[in-house]
Amino acid sequence: MVIESNQRADVIVTALSTLSTLIKPCFGLNGTFQMMLPSHDDTNSNHNGGDQQQSADSITLTNKASEILKLVKLDHPISDIIKRTMTSLEYVAYDGGCQLVLLIERLSRDAMEMIEDRHIHPISLVYALQKLGKRIEPMLSSCRVSLLMNNNSDDGERLKPEDIDAMSSDQIKELIINVDPRLLYSTVHSSIYTKLKDQQQASEVADVVSGMMMAMYNKRTVSQQMRQRINFRDQVIITPIIQSSNKHFKSSFILNSFILDLDHHHHMTCKTSESMSIILINEPLEMDNSKGDGNSGKIADTTAISFTSSQHMNELLDKQKDITMSKIRRLRQLNVDVVISSCNIDDTSMKILSDDGGPINGRPMMVLRNVSKQLMGVISKGLDIKSLNSILHQTTNMVTNPNTGDDDSWQQSFKKHFVGRMKHATLLDINSNSLSSLKSNKVQFSGIISRDDGQLVEQPMMATVMLVATTPLTLRYKVGSFVTGCGVAKCCFEDLFILPGAQSVELSIAKQLRRQQQQNKEDSSGLDVFDIMANKLMARALESLSNILLLNSGSQTLHIDLLHQYNNNDDNDGKGINLDLRTRTTTPFIDPSHHGIYDTYRSKLFTMRNVIDVVCLLLKIDQIVYPRQTQPHQQSPPQQQSQSQQKQPNYIEFKPPPLNIQMAEQRQLEQTRKKNQMFYSKSEVERRQKLSSALLGT
Repeated sequence: MVIESNQRADVIVTALSTLSTLIKPCFGLNGTFQMMLPSHDDTNSNHNGGDQQQSADSITLTNKASEILKLVKLDHPISDIIKRTMTSLEYVAYDGGCQLVLLIERLSRDAMEMIEDRHIHPISLVYALQKLGKRIEPMLSSCRVSLLMNNNSDDGERLKPEDIDAMSSDQIKELIINVDPRLLYSTVHSSIYTKLKDQQQASEVADVVSGMMMAMYNKRTVSQQMRQRINFRDQVIITPIIQSSNKHFKSSFILNSFILDLDHHHHMTCKTSESMSIILINEPLEMDNSKGDGNSGKIADTTAISFTSSQHMNELLDKQKDITMSKIRRLRQLNVDVVISSCNIDDTSMKILSDDGGPINGRPMMVLRNVSKQLMGVISKGLDIKSLNSILHQTTNMVTNPNTGDDDSWQQSFKKHFVGRMKHATLLDINSNSLSSLKSNKVQFSGIISRDDGQLVEQPMMATVMLVATTPLTLRYKVGSFVTGCGVAKCCFEDLFILPGAQSVELSIAKQLRRQQQQNKEDSSGLDVFDIMANKLMARALESLSNILLLNSGSQTLHIDLLHQYNNNDDNDGKGINLDLRTRTTTPFIDPSHHGIYDTYRSKLFTMRNVIDVVCLLLKIDQIVYPRQTQPHQQSPPQQQSQSQQKQPNYIEFKPPPLNIQMAEQRQLEQTRKKNQMFYSKSEVERRQKLSSALLGT
């Protein structure tokens, strides 16, 4: 059975159009936010459970493509392919999600229309698109802008991309990464501004991201960066702060520092010191755990134990107290200044650790409890130490000998792996004007000291970022934009190249593809008819992005007129779309470098690769699922059909040929009759008699 062309196209194009309709209004500088409501099932479950506040909190305002696709519950295999591709792109390039969906939708729709109109085989177009992807990558490379400053020049000159390409692998490994801070800030700001839609907030977050990245990763060689990969999860602590309207603090960052809430019953004072020792533990310390009544009691409010007698209960509690006291004594024997725990430490244990035995090294021990495990992981990575999971077991034979006071090899190994060093700690008062004390009392540890060939040196290995906003919604947008900005900055430091923005690269590639079509008509430059089709399809898809930008910005200018003006004037090469309504009529195209509009090279490269791969996959699926139409002009079925014809299945049903039993029986009887005639014939009877007489005579 042959399926009509419109039925074949609707299966894939409808799913892509649904996703594109959601993403299209969010694209570009003037894109809007989408309000994502909870599904009907989620709403019913919340109302049935009586938690209506949770249903209200699940309403999301976002303009990020990956978040929209995650919240959209569209059960379709095509949408699953787009979501997986989006996840892969966000993991690698951190940006370019809207452009990915829009290009896939437009290129797939035009490709399927061309297949139906010209009656070509989809595989031929698939091969042409795959060859087109190899031709587009050199076009992207020709538009690159180098981020590296020339270390041998004093006038701020940057290295050219061709100079970097000409270097050998050994020269590149020894190359010092000296990134231009202006270009880094512009690239991060261009990405963040499309998500925050606020110039002041975007500039504030871009300042924090670019400043932190320059302080932590600039002036390193390429080989050092290859050995120590950029990993924000293990190196950056984000501290969101909601400030009151009468205070105007800006977001900032602190290198080699972390801030913890001061959570004890009494005040602590910390003075500046050349070196403070810190140890991390993942084990609870609880002395006040005797909360029971009669024969049935609770220990630590979490474990229910039944006792045969009160004496049995008291013996068990006393034994646990002795074990906890042994752990506390062992910690005090380590002679550390600060103890940070991810578990609970009750007030009695806190007091014993802090006050019992007097101050250590001229100041009392500071104990901080209930620190999140994620924060503990960052602190552990920054200090280059491990956490104590079993205090008594891991500190055996590693404490200072009270008789000699000397450190043996076990003690040196313990200090190397479990004891970290900080320069100083400062107690921040809630009444102070410090930014980090807006919510509660906090203690700030600054100046991580690391080990380098046995020597203690200070290196920027971690940072604490304080993002400030007046409302929870604004704070959420700032945190998300900061994470995206860090990913964009990471791409800049790893790629060392960026690309001009404002759709200048897309328009330039589309113009080159159309020129290849024209040159092929004149001198047959080696492109076949399918390559020309692929060029035309990709040019249309790339040009459609600028059309969407103009529509989202409220432009009344005809997109066709702008493209005609761009393609016919060589002075517009390298320029992008002007989205400023005040100057668009006089200058429809702008130079992105003069306005500080840039995109990462990685996002454009992987977007192009993923678009071509997904479209080729969809064309192959279309070829496998739906058979090609063999006759271009097939006679349409009659409008009125009988009821029996309408219920026929849409597939060819195999029916075995009918068997004629009477004919088979007659054929069998005829064969039996012939055999009997041959057996009782005169010649056969005489032959058998002769044979019998011969056998009897012998």
